[in-house]
Amino acid sequence: MDFEDQTRELEASEIARRFFSGAEASAVEAAGGSERLRTFFQFWTLKEAALKSIGEGLPYGLDRFEFELAPKPRVVRSPDGHGDPEHFISHVFEPNGSCAAIVMRSLA
Repeated sequence: MDFEDQTRELEASEIARRFFSGAEASAVEAAGGSERLRTFFQFWTLKEAALKSIGEGLPYGLDRFEFELAPKPRVVRSPDGHGDPEHFISHVFEPNGSCAAIVMRSLA
């Protein structure tokens, strides 16, 4: 699980280009205004939660997982040796200006 404050200002597009996949960075860039930060934080929290689900942290690399947000959040690429994308279940919650994500890995 990961939890972030969506109300803080940051260079979402620049950070996404540096740490996200090309498709994810394009999705952040395509979102305008406040939706850009929302999209960025959805990806960020999903990626951190996914890393935690395999017992890793940020140094392992945010780009090791790739997500799609629509129609619902899902892993489309996962690191070798940790199960195929369909072995992960992803959820995003956005309470009160925050963004939280849970990513669970099935061992089956």
